[in-house]
Amino acid sequence: SSSKGGTATSALTANSATTAATATLAATATNAMELGGVLPDGYAPASGSPNYVAKGGDTMTGALTLPADGLAAGTNQLVLNSGSVGVGTSTPSAKLEVNGVIRGDQQIQLGSETGTTEAPSIGIGADYQGMVVRRINSTESTAGDKVAVNDVLALERDGTDGGLQIHSLVGAAEEVVACMGITNTGAAVNFYHAWTTVLDEVIPLYANTDNVYFLHCSLGQPYYNGHMTEVTLARHDGDYDWAGSVISTVDQ
Repeated sequence: SSSKGGTATSALTANSATTAATATLAATATNAMELGGVLPDGYAPASGSPNYVAKGGDTMTGALTLPADGLAAGTNQLVLNSGSVGVGTSTPSAKLEVNGVIRGDQQIQLGSETGTTEAPSIGIGADYQGMVVRRINSTESTAGDKVAVNDVLALERDGTDGGLQIHSLVGAAEEVVACMGITNTGAAVNFYHAWTTVLDEVIPLYANTDNVYFLHCSLGQPYYNGHMTEVTLARHDGDYDWAGSVISTVDQ
């Protein structure tokens, strides 16, 4: 009581504070155990932590592993959904679905030549047997300048404004070239040539004097279902620039 002095009251207050501090420390220790035994400084700040990456300024040193369907940028900018990737769509219906315009600075390779004598394959480079789709813009009329190729044939310029030639690059057997041309008056000028033996030669396709201004050609080995190249070209009346497109099973 106050009549017997205030020492007991002070001691009681001190003991209560000590008990509260001990309880706080115990709770902190318990929380750390519940979080895998990692102390709070292992989580925050993230910068410099061996376990976590900050929202900004940190660089991961290992691979980022995501759970299934664990990536979504915005609503549908980039989404993983059931093993497929959607760009501009949150519900891709194929392995890759893009809802919008696709643009590439280099060639597009598709397919694996299923059903031809070449075994289906995947990959890139010389061993890749896919479909190549490219634009052609032939502005050099130098003789031998290549416009399009298959594995053993080349469609080349012949040194004149509008002339074209076919060159068997490494010797062609059972190869066929078939072309349909149209002159500036609308007349048809067709071409067909087949190699039955191995040759290495250059043969004229269209001379400049033929005045062909549009053509569609097929180069390849249809008999054995070999490599094929389809070329479509056009030029302006009197011009020497050929422009068009090529679809081929051979890299261009």
